[in-house]
Amino acid sequence: MDDVQSLISISSQKPKDLGYPWETGQTGEYVKIDDGLEKPFYLPFDLCSTPKDFIGILTHKYKSKQLPGLPQVQRGHFGALNWSESTYITLDNWESMVREGGGVKIAFIMSTWHGFPLGKCMRCYKPRGKNTAGPRQTKCFSCGLEVRRVEPDAIPFEATDVSVGFGPDQYRKYQITSRKKTSPGTTPPATSAPETAKHNTFSDNPPIDFVCKRLIVKWEPIFNFVHRYLHCRCVIRLSTPSHIEKEQTLLTFAQCPRHNETGATHLDYGDLDYHSDKYFDRFGGYRSFQAMIYAFAPNIYEILGREKFLAGEQIDAAFDALNAFRRGDEMRLRKAFLEYVYEVNDELERNGFPLPESAVHGVKDERRRREEAHAVGNKELGFPEFSKDLRKEFQRDIREVPMMKEVDEILDGKWSGKPHWMIED
Repeated sequence: MDDVQSLISISSQKPKDLGYPWETGQTGEYVKIDDGLEKPFYLPFDLCSTPKDFIGILTHKYKSKQLPGLPQVQRGHFGALNWSESTYITLDNWESMVREGGGVKIAFIMSTWHGFPLGKCMRCYKPRGKNTAGPRQTKCFSCGLEVRRVEPDAIPFEATDVSVGFGPDQYRKYQITSRKKTSPGTTPPATSAPETAKHNTFSDNPPIDFVCKRLIVKWEPIFNFVHRYLHCRCVIRLSTPSHIEKEQTLLTFAQCPRHNETGATHLDYGDLDYHSDKYFDRFGGYRSFQAMIYAFAPNIYEILGREKFLAGEQIDAAFDALNAFRRGDEMRLRKAFLEYVYEVNDELERNGFPLPESAVHGVKDERRRREEAHAVGNKELGFPEFSKDLRKEFQRDIREVPMMKEVDEILDGKWSGKPHWMIED
């Protein structure tokens, strides 16, 4: 415990300067730590030889000194880098990377749903220097913030959203408040007491992204929209490769390049392992879904190119999966198939595709029932009721959204094949 208590004033000292029992040997026998917030300090190797010990030490320091960033440290939402910042230190390489005489730098992991300002620092909004690294890694020469951008699936957990990035005013107000607090002899007038109290609370415990040296930031959208082909349910476009947010499916009547009988080909986001796609859990898995189409919707099986959708040698395995799902919950299977039929007929009818008269009546009746139920629910929640003209205007405007433009590019065969979240070096 003596070793841990010594950390209270260790941040500005070097080995042999403090007089604690563990201070022996040379600087090279210690590990230099830059915790991403204060000045670098030294630790005995024994106190950071494992990730668990290291997080415990950081947690104690941040808690005892009431530093911002404690929630990120406690949850392990930070990245460790070697002293030259050329290599990430992970659970797999910790033992070989964290050694006596070496160093560790900390970068806090956060996320953003609103993206990054082009050519500017996301904290102070000053233009980045000409010698700044590429978009994957940037450093601001004004406020000193280093930002490492990573793709959504690089971080498999939900990180805290950044507070900066909306504009320069947030960070500027924080700077002004901090200067007022540290300026001697400044007493605010009585009329401004409530506002001053609010600012002092903010400056006493600011968000970590206002004060840290380094951030690792991933972009993660608020809504996980996934566009899928109407019949085969392969993916046309993904909003994000991660699965943190629940999928909101948007169905599109178009030919899948993998499943068609016309020879249609184009690039899309759909080259995935659908056997692990949770979307198909409602059908008992992808194999069960294939058997469902083969057995109950032979016309769609034809549209999907027959063996291109379900090869002959896979039929037995598909029916095994379907029968297992049916034995487990036949009502769920029936419900899933009826919902599939409604979704297909609804989209086809909206697109003017000729359907049997009974199917047209059935889909219109069900659509009306759902719209009425939706309207009742909105009324109970106090939401306004939109007119049909307003809904049509919304549908027209949404075609100009970048997400929809990319879908159009994909279906027109004009998409480059580069996912929209990809970060170029």
